[in-house]
Amino acid sequence: MVFRLIGLIFVRGYPHSVLPAEAKLHPSGLFQAKEIERWAIEKGETILGWVAIGEDKSRPLKPSNPGFQFALTLAGANKSPLVMDNVLRLYDGATIASAQALTEFLQSKKFPMISAAHNRSVHFDAPLFKLLLADRLCQAAEKQERDALRDEIRSKGYGASPRLKPEVRDEHKNRLVKTERRRIGLNVAEVVQSLKDQQKPLGLDVLVSELNHRNMRTQTGKEWTIANLRKALKKIRSEAPDGAMWQHIKM
Repeated sequence: MVFRLIGLIFVRGYPHSVLPAEAKLHPSGLFQAKEIERWAIEKGETILGWVAIGEDKSRPLKPSNPGFQFALTLAGANKSPLVMDNVLRLYDGATIASAQALTEFLQSKKFPMISAAHNRSVHFDAPLFKLLLADRLCQAAEKQERDALRDEIRSKGYGASPRLKPEVRDEHKNRLVKTERRRIGLNVAEVVQSLKDQQKPLGLDVLVSELNHRNMRTQTGKEWTIANLRKALKKIRSEAPDGAMWQHIKM
């Protein structure tokens, strides 16, 4: 069965009466519209029309939002489910109280509001919806307590966020470098251990091929080459020249 759906776009920094055409001129609004259209095409559904909700950047969305009420009324009159790119977008900027009120409102409506990202009307499944909301609620809790936490930090004598002194930062950087070299050394040692039964010392080309095959990457996540592996091994060898694996590697 093919449903006739109404696409719902939610943009912040716009008045409640924002028009869909205006909402689509915002990058977020255009992204939402494209995601909804993509989902509808994949599912063989038809978008009957569009509605948009606007809200101030600093305020959470409330069920009483006129644009939201109009969207629900239009959908009900046409017996057409609403579809959003991600229904959890309605909770952006929410407080704990507003999130609870919006959740109760959505779940009280026996009307499908499809979330394309989840491919279902998630608010009908209370346990799943609670799980999906956990991330938004955690953000809301942090935002709600931010001022109190800032005062707590100031009460300990910190007027601003502490910063590492240059010498401490350099020490931390050097420690990270040594940790990374140790990781590379352990990766190479693992490869050498698995191939040490070969009679002759292992060439760098063999090590490069095996490291990349095992998805053991460089510090920046790139694949190994003979050049960057040789450079890394020279530094490791300068710090640990007596390692047992060197007798199995042809530099």
